Amino acid sequence: MSTGGQPVPTGVPGQVSPYGQEGRPTNSLAITAMSCGIAQIIFWPFATIPAIICGARALGQIRRTGEDGSGMAKLGLALGIIGLVIEVVAVILIIKYV
Repeated sequence: MSTGGQPVPTGVPGQVSPYGQEGRPTNSLAITAMSCGIAQIIFWPFATIPAIICGARALGQIRRTGEDGSGMAKLGLALGIIGLVIEVVAVILIIKYV
């Protein structure tokens, strides 16, 4: 069944959405957490803490609101923690050997 490029009704009076755009919204903090986690490759010390904070807050919001994005929040949180561990180890090695 083709809609001919027309918006598909969503079941809510007065609202239509383009075909394929239905579903739950993605949590914006989850997107931010994942972006900061990935950005550690370039902006290493400046993206670590925001990735951890945004990932933790996003998981709480997702549990409360039922939004999508838990995978992105978990990825951002994990990358932030891994980056923090690497930073701490690097500082310890610099202090010890320099």
